[in-house]
Amino acid sequence: MKLILNSFLFFFMISCATNLSENVIRESSATITGGRFQDQEWKDVLNFKRTSWFRGANLQYDFYLAKLDKNSPFMQWSEGSLGSLTTNCESLFLSFQYSKDSGIIPYSLVRDNLEKSGFKKIDLSRFVGHLRSHPSYENYSLRSYKVDGYCGEVNAKISLSLPGFKQANIL
Repeated sequence: MKLILNSFLFFFMISCATNLSENVIRESSATITGGRFQDQEWKDVLNFKRTSWFRGANLQYDFYLAKLDKNSPFMQWSEGSLGSLTTNCESLFLSFQYSKDSGIIPYSLVRDNLEKSGFKKIDLSRFVGHLRSHPSYENYSLRSYKVDGYCGEVNAKISLSLPGFKQANIL
């Protein structure tokens, strides 16, 4: 009986260890609801698609992407700093990115993939200041994340290939 139990535990541990050594990609979603700018308050929602790359149980890279509607009240956070860009840009996108080790998976690798897909990085510094004050930013523990803005096509498709992982469609 003891031999059977030990054998079962041994095989259970090996199967868990094998599973933890896999590189997997997971998709989920996140939302930021409501906001405030000066004396205005709104209940609109920013919907993010989240793609996460794991090596075993360890998060290696995390990427959130949301389309910013030009008529959304969230655009007030840009404080007009986007100017003519909003007229020259089909769609605005907001991304949060985290790399466990930017020496292995650098942020520039993802930026280069986005630029090859026709996306152009834009300055959202004023917008980001307001975003970091939103309660959801803390709730999602985004302090370690890099925040970027991009201009791209409405129906753009983006795939990312990160070292050691399958290709992932993030948009």
